[in-house]
Amino acid sequence: YRSPMFDGVGAYPHGRYPDGTPVPPHSVDLLEYHPKTQSFVSLHAETNNLGGYTTSTVYLFSLEQKRWRHSHVSPKSLGSFGFSAYDGKRDVFWVEGGGGGPNPTSAFNPNPVNDDGTFGEWTQYVEHIGVNGSVAAYDPLHDLIVVTVFRNGKDIRVIDPARETRIALAFALFYIVAAVLTGLVARAWRVPLLGATLLTSD
Repeated sequence: YRSPMFDGVGAYPHGRYPDGTPVPPHSVDLLEYHPKTQSFVSLHAETNNLGGYTTSTVYLFSLEQKRWRHSHVSPKSLGSFGFSAYDGKRDVFWVEGGGGGPNPTSAFNPNPVNDDGTFGEWTQYVEHIGVNGSVAAYDPLHDLIVVTVFRNGKDIRVIDPARETRIALAFALFYIVAAVLTGLVARAWRVPLLGATLLTSD
């Protein structure tokens, strides 16, 4: 698409062209395949043609239907040069932006269909790697995310998805118990690590 604003920082604020196709990202990783829907997945997109100006919107291209779909924007920013890995056990994509954060490690679930026509659901955790040029893969045998950070050295690091979800569940239970014990009724609680809203009631 030719546009006099294409090189402007906000040329395509949602990361997509007028026909709905995503602006190609300047990426080291963050490109995946979703077996369940047979889709090519781009876990972020660019807002212009300069490179490095990203929007944390996920785009799926169905290889069966030959069409694009997109998520809503992640509640937390996702920078360029981060890593991603598809977790077949949980059917989610683990994602983290590169250095220069904050770039929390996030899990993107591509399955929910949202009321606004978008798809997917984000869950944020804490940042684990924070290194530009990192690349990851899921190890199904040991249930681990394996991340290489060779740009800054010879490190290979691992993230335990089971531990992340256990911590998030513990925080959710803490907020529920706190709400009940303090007598708060029909009060919405914000869970930082879950990125979700819990509602308690009688």
